[in-house]
Amino acid sequence: MKSNFNVNIVLGILCVSTAIAFNPYTLFILLNFSDVPLLFNNIFILTIADIILAFSGILFIINRKKEKFLSLYVKLFAFNTFLLILLFLIIEIVFGNWFKPNNLNQLNIIRSREIHYNIENLYSSDNNMITYTRDEWGLRGNYPSVDSIDILTIGGSTTDQRYIPDGFTFQDILQNELQSQGKNVYVVNAGIDGQSTFGNIKNFDWWFPHIPDLSVDYYLFYIGDNDFFTLDSNRFDDLLQENDPSIGDNFKLFIKVHSALFYLNRTINGIILANFHGLAHDVGGGIHTFSTDSWVNYPLVTSYESIMENHLDAYEDRLNILCNRVSSAGSIPIFVSQSIRRNYNFIDGQLYGVPSMGEYNGQAINGVDYYYMSRLLNERTRRVCLANSGIYIDLDEELEFDLEVDFYDHCHHTPSGAEKIGKYLFSQLNYLF
Repeated sequence: MKSNFNVNIVLGILCVSTAIAFNPYTLFILLNFSDVPLLFNNIFILTIADIILAFSGILFIINRKKEKFLSLYVKLFAFNTFLLILLFLIIEIVFGNWFKPNNLNQLNIIRSREIHYNIENLYSSDNNMITYTRDEWGLRGNYPSVDSIDILTIGGSTTDQRYIPDGFTFQDILQNELQSQGKNVYVVNAGIDGQSTFGNIKNFDWWFPHIPDLSVDYYLFYIGDNDFFTLDSNRFDDLLQENDPSIGDNFKLFIKVHSALFYLNRTINGIILANFHGLAHDVGGGIHTFSTDSWVNYPLVTSYESIMENHLDAYEDRLNILCNRVSSAGSIPIFVSQSIRRNYNFIDGQLYGVPSMGEYNGQAINGVDYYYMSRLLNERTRRVCLANSGIYIDLDEELEFDLEVDFYDHCHHTPSGAEKIGKYLFSQLNYLF
């Protein structure tokens, strides 16, 4: 008696059912991952797997009467897998860093560009179109030559100030204030959007050595925002170099450093994480109406030292590496504290903050928690800075901002905020020149 069992139908149903059940968004909801971002590598892998499973299932069902289709499918799968690997190899050869003398593309450096941005959805301005310029070395600012730079500022988007026009960044304000006193001092911007101390370190390996005649007196680090959310297990900003003596010979890190696909994955994940933690520029969201109506005056957690201990220790290690890089360059470090300032404020002497800032190390936190936690981060910065004979400026604690007009989102400044920072830094650094 002939069996009614048809292996092609079984495989077809199995493939289609698996594709339906294990698509990335279904898993995201079923596993209750709403408190963490769905990252690009997870979306990409699951989506490709779903497409292959769904297409395979349809092929098996269509060819259910062909007894030899399974062997044909295996050959077809193997051939297309080979083509896909070949495509990836071509992408890596063309866009990767395998045959290039440096790794500048790993740092998201814009060079020799003049970009015009429309800022009408960010903050009120007399001119909605602003100009953002980076020179041939990837630096921003008005200076006559590389060897004339006195202060080079390093940090993330709040240092870069993508949506503040040329001439109005806090570096421009600081330079103008110094020069108005007859001091021929040049302050130049090397901030990179999204960069944390991981990227700051690699600036000294992959970027600054390739700028001829660069020899500055002071490296000013305006840091804190991005490192707060850059936990020890973060995989998207660990720009480690394969010949770094601290990590030894590691093939995986070698791939990470040179791979174009890994660079693409890290860049997209960085954007996802920045949006998730409220650190991205909300260019298309319209001008935000600032309000404290929903703010709360109580914390969600209290054991800040315990949940931050590993993070703080790792952060301190990176700060020491930065200080060593600066010392090797014959310069002095200046560390300036910062925070995601629109998430908390003291109102009539009482600390209030936003009701939710997502999760930190698996625990829900709010703006009140963030204040205390950011102070722990800044205290580590102060301690390391002073231990390395640097200059520490506690801008986060000392400078008063108007939270309504000096920011266009939780952490990025308007021109009025940048002006306050520039003038404050002048009051703190004027004595150096």
